[in-house]
Amino acid sequence: MRAVFERAVGVFRSAGARVEAACPDMSDVPEIVRLTRGLLMVARHADKLPEHRAVLQQGLVENTEQGMALTSVAVARGELLRTRQWQRVREFLAERDLLITPTSATPPFPLEQPHVLEINGVPMGRTMQRSYLTYAFSVLGLPAISIPCGFTSQGTAGGPADRRQRRGEAAVLRAAAAFEAAQPWAARVPAIVRRPR
Repeated sequence: MRAVFERAVGVFRSAGARVEAACPDMSDVPEIVRLTRGLLMVARHADKLPEHRAVLQQGLVENTEQGMALTSVAVARGELLRTRQWQRVREFLAERDLLITPTSATPPFPLEQPHVLEINGVPMGRTMQRSYLTYAFSVLGLPAISIPCGFTSQGTAGGPADRRQRRGEAAVLRAAAAFEAAQPWAARVPAIVRRPR
């Protein structure tokens, strides 16, 4: 996936974009995700647990219960961390038009597998770590788009995502359109997909 992503960044560079390897400090993201996602799971699913626990996805039940165990102090801390993270990202983007990141650290995995099991040989377990690349920007309210950007050696697709300041949707869409014009992909179907007869 790293090679696919790096090739995609090269497409932006070849199209005339000035590209630099840089990133704001994102070290608080795991704690922000843990705290804010827990609260969101309670809001969306706590009322379903008593009657439907047996038929709900196990991860959904676990995440909702973790959210229900949060204290008001923990929830407040999550919001404070999110505000500080937003300030760091805002300062970073003040001098840049876009932040380009991978959408996923792994290629697609089998449908029977409930989630990513490992990244670069490191077991992931059931943690949200597999989702930090996208969830980090969702909790900050930044517009994002995932662009199919290439294929792995196994023929599966990968994609980077563009992110920009709040209300920066037009810039994100322009960047995606420019990338797709420079690297058309729609006609290519991964080998694992069967074409309709």
